[in-house]
Amino acid sequence: MANKVKKPLTKGVKGTLKDQLVVLKNAKHEGVLLRRVEVLVEIDGEKRLMVVTTNNLSWSPRLVCDF
Repeated sequence: MANKVKKPLTKGVKGTLKDQLVVLKNAKHEGVLLRRVEVLVEIDGEKRLMVVTTNNLSWSPRLVCDF
């Protein structure tokens, strides 16, 4: 999904690598604002990158990824 970062939302949240407001760039959904969160999660004892795209701007980045 092609997007452009509009602005960072939160900084310094433990385990969160990125928390950004992004604008979609594809023709069908151009201009739609979404939140993009990158966190490290532990799966089977191994740290892995999880990227979540959502329209929820009120939850903490960790809560967005704890589903």
